[in-house]
Amino acid sequence: MQSQKQKILWVDDEFANDVHGLRAYVYALERGGEFEIVKIAHPDKALEMLEKRTENFACIILDMALPYGERISREESESGNATGIVLEEKIKAIDKYEDIQIVVMMTLTFRQNQRVEDYCKENIQRCFFKAEESAKNFSETIRDIIKKEAKKNQNEG
Repeated sequence: MQSQKQKILWVDDEFANDVHGLRAYVYALERGGEFEIVKIAHPDKALEMLEKRTENFACIILDMALPYGERISREESESGNATGIVLEEKIKAIDKYEDIQIVVMMTLTFRQNQRVEDYCKENIQRCFFKAEESAKNFSETIRDIIKKEAKKNQNEG
């Protein structure tokens, strides 16, 4: 009997045009058969889904530069440059997801955004830069994060 795939939520507005080769990262995670990637392009849609509290995710992967919208204003997102920070805070405020592991996958240009870099160092378990990290290393790290979290939860339970 085949075990159920664990779901990973990935919020990134670049899936449609694949500018940074996101398909390779998704493929690397899905090819082992243990993960299903739920891809959402807009933070408003991600929050709507998460607030229903019906999905169980092993972890969440966020881009930092996402569109602002109804749920995240232009001002609080710094015109979209720090939407991921605001989204992460809103996700952590949802009781079901307050302890979920969040991984950041962003473009290299965000090394120049001090607020984003400082926030990642302080609040996010792991940050990756698109086009710098190999899909293989990225998928192995995600697998390790999920395994460690599952083991921690098992020990606590």
